[in-house]
Amino acid sequence: MKSIVLIQAYFGKFNRLFPVQLHTMAENPEITFMLFTDQDVSDYKLPVNVVVHKTTFEKIRSLIGDKVVDIEDFVLNSPYKLVDYKPMFGKVFEDYIQSYDYWGFYDPDILFGKITHFVTEELLTTYDKMFTLGHFQIFKNTSEINELYKIEHNVEKTFLYRDVFKFETMLQFDEWGGKKGRGLSYALHRLDFPQYDELVFADIYADEYNFQIVDRQDQFHAYKRFYYDEGLLFGEDSNGVKTEFMYIHFQKRNMTIGITDFTSFEIEPTRLLSLGAQSDVMVKRSDKKKFNFEKNKRKIEHRTKMFFSVSYWKRRVHVLLQKG
Repeated sequence: MKSIVLIQAYFGKFNRLFPVQLHTMAENPEITFMLFTDQDVSDYKLPVNVVVHKTTFEKIRSLIGDKVVDIEDFVLNSPYKLVDYKPMFGKVFEDYIQSYDYWGFYDPDILFGKITHFVTEELLTTYDKMFTLGHFQIFKNTSEINELYKIEHNVEKTFLYRDVFKFETMLQFDEWGGKKGRGLSYALHRLDFPQYDELVFADIYADEYNFQIVDRQDQFHAYKRFYYDEGLLFGEDSNGVKTEFMYIHFQKRNMTIGITDFTSFEIEPTRLLSLGAQSDVMVKRSDKKKFNFEKNKRKIEHRTKMFFSVSYWKRRVHVLLQKG
């Protein structure tokens, strides 16, 4: 198997999923996970395939400035903005990943199934880039591919890498983007660059409490349960059809961890329980009410922040002035 290292740069307090994520990493011993963080990890049981580099956001910002920034000044004022720089990690962290055939990045709000059931030797040989969304991608570790982010193009309403350096707001440069501006994955798609893009993961829709996955045709598919069992991750739809997934993504969900043994467990929309267990009706009702409250609060706060953000409106004008 070709060697793969997956990178995450994370600053601030770990979320509740972190110890569970560590366990799911341990069940993927063929993969190395490399974490750059300012947090103390001495209280966690680190798997042998997890490499932690204790650092600061300021040091990573400086490293990014040295490795990839080619303008006089650049904007990187908060750890959250790092998401736009993820396609550049192959260049940013090149001194750390020289011994690996492939590198990639992953998000802190996902739990892994068996990665090598989906990222196979054949696919790695065929594609220099696998996957297109911002929570997980893999790139071939060559100088050419590590500078793929610099590709010049005239794709309409789509950001170039230098735009990342100029705008304080997030541009979704690490993925497809949307009507407010497109990212690198979309640009490569329009330029006919081969990208493996099968939906082998469960990207849970953030605005609904119950499990729903959106496909490439924007159609919703409901799942009644997900569960993790000794290194494998499964979803089951309303007809009882079982599907194995590479990972599950809990975007904008505050998960309650109701277990201490992570070998096998049930996954509810906002809870992890012992395998086969189920919350009672009152708990589910309370969880759903809390979920909807947090969702509405988050949306109001985001819209208010964007309305008063000069950088946000500069970004919108920049996109509107592009052709298309």
